[in-house]
Amino acid sequence: MRRGLAGLFTLLGASTCGEEAGKSLAFADHFAALAQAKCERGVRCGTFPDVSTCRANSVQQTAQVTAGIDSGKIKYDGSAAAACVDALSAPDEGGSCSLTVQLAAAVPRSCRDMFQGTVADNGACFLDEECVSRNCDTSACPLAIMCCAARCAATSSPVLLGGDCANSFSQCAEGTICKTTDTGSICTTRTAPDQPCTELTECAAGYVCNSDRTAPGTCARLPEEGQSCSATVLFACDESTTFCDPVALKCVRKVSGGGACPSGPECIAHTRCDTATRTCVPRGRVGEGCTAALDCLDGLTCAAGQCLLPTVAPACP
Repeated sequence: MRRGLAGLFTLLGASTCGEEAGKSLAFADHFAALAQAKCERGVRCGTFPDVSTCRANSVQQTAQVTAGIDSGKIKYDGSAAAACVDALSAPDEGGSCSLTVQLAAAVPRSCRDMFQGTVADNGACFLDEECVSRNCDTSACPLAIMCCAARCAATSSPVLLGGDCANSFSQCAEGTICKTTDTGSICTTRTAPDQPCTELTECAAGYVCNSDRTAPGTCARLPEEGQSCSATVLFACDESTTFCDPVALKCVRKVSGGGACPSGPECIAHTRCDTATRTCVPRGRVGEGCTAALDCLDGLTCAAGQCLLPTVAPACP
């Protein structure tokens, strides 16, 4: 099921980061360290106004991981955990606000290595990290989402170039991607710059499949702040803190609360454009009023007219 702690913490990955000799992070401290890294990135990239607001309006699903450590289903590597936090904190790696970096990157190897599952194939699981195969199959779960009835998928080798990757648990060999064609899904090389593309992440490193929504995409570099841009393409600018000014046709910084938003995308992520006043207003925090999830800060839900934290899942018995 290719989901686990990376999804639980909503931390986007990056390139592999080497472990610093002698540096280690105790399991009791690693949740807080990961949360801090996430929040610092959230502030840099405009998702939250400050770290304290992020910490107060975020939740970590820790029960299952802790239970896995206690039961021996998961082994923890403190050195890899320290390297993982470093990778996720680096502004040019996992902490980057660049859409290109986020889309092209894989979860740092250190973040994969900090947990190693011990549950054999077909054993009960809730997280990928519990399985030797690193794949917890949720197909037996209601709506195929995480549940205690899941089973560890069979351990398999990466699919080589040209191989069939139609199986949802298939993983293409490093340097290749699984691409759907008229004849099926195969592991193929990444698409070269300026060539036609159909899938968002199929392009060579540094490029993104971009289109104007009316024709197939092209592998292109996304413009940075100050560079020329097109407001009609799917991804107008590379940095999440910038947008394409529809008049100047250049990537410029998004505005904070109180700023004008005549066309809509001008607002930084922790604010939204009020359609009545055409100004950027703060998104709701926990307990504040809302009519839809977009009225609330990232990660919160809107229920019964209030912004709420997601439900904390208990550990499987």
